[in-house]
Amino acid sequence: NAPLMQYLDFSANYMRGTLPDSLGLMTNLVTLKGDFNNFEGVLPLEFIKLTALRELDFRENSLRGTVSGEFCSSLRELKIFALDCIDEIECPCCTYCSPASPPAPVPMPTSPSATSSPSFSIVPTSAYQWDERQPPLQGDYRGAFFGSTVSIATLRDRVAVGATAQAGIDVEPYVRVYDWDGNSWLKLGQTLNFADGEQLSSVELSDAGDILSVVTHTINLDFSRSRNVRIFTYVGEEVWTEMGLAIIVTENLDKEYNVSGVGNDATLSYGVTYGTVVSVRTDTRVSTFYYYEDGTWRSLGSDIFVRARLLS
Repeated sequence: NAPLMQYLDFSANYMRGTLPDSLGLMTNLVTLKGDFNNFEGVLPLEFIKLTALRELDFRENSLRGTVSGEFCSSLRELKIFALDCIDEIECPCCTYCSPASPPAPVPMPTSPSATSSPSFSIVPTSAYQWDERQPPLQGDYRGAFFGSTVSIATLRDRVAVGATAQAGIDVEPYVRVYDWDGNSWLKLGQTLNFADGEQLSSVELSDAGDILSVVTHTINLDFSRSRNVRIFTYVGEEVWTEMGLAIIVTENLDKEYNVSGVGNDATLSYGVTYGTVVSVRTDTRVSTFYYYEDGTWRSLGSDIFVRARLLS
């Protein structure tokens, strides 16, 4: 069934050697990720057969050489192409370049005191200093706590900013996503608004920035707390669409929970494909994994059992 596989992720698995040419036979692949390993040699030219590929990520390896123009022109669907192409590889069509040796940290000045105005700034790092991208992002009104939860996409200049709207304030929580166009921040898609009775807990963008998780919580009459995990995908035309119904987890007030691991076309690094996977912490030590199929989030079980199931 390998030729039918669409998503293959073997990131961070301590793998070494050269990349096999046979990967070029998996012509239905949409995502191929092998970042944070120790592969050597060159990117196989056979990859030009992967014409359905949208994401190719081999950052933080020991690959060398030049990516040919034929490679770039053949993969017309490729949206994310990430390599160590600053020092190690010449890549004319890469969308993300990871330096093989990150610059050493430098002392930073003390941050100025926070103001009462609702705003949020993105400050990307360079080799010598932090440079603020102006103007800062502004919320709509005080009391919304705009910027209290933030997520930045790994492979593009995209950020999700949430306004948590704490209980007792007549303000609805909301989330906005922005793209940096080189000069300013541009809002991407509609504002995602949530009910007045909900409190926003966290937001998280996938590496590619096209899948967004939003976690809100409500207090029930029995004093338990329900977490509502909603997953949105960006479908273009300035529209974020919710994927299925929310995943709801009920918890006791004396426990802490969060949502993590939202990945675009993630496979939990086990080489078995389940499309988009989200892990939700359902106990102090246990996470439950869900995958999306036929418009519904389906449970893969808790992390202990999932590992055994995916490795079998």
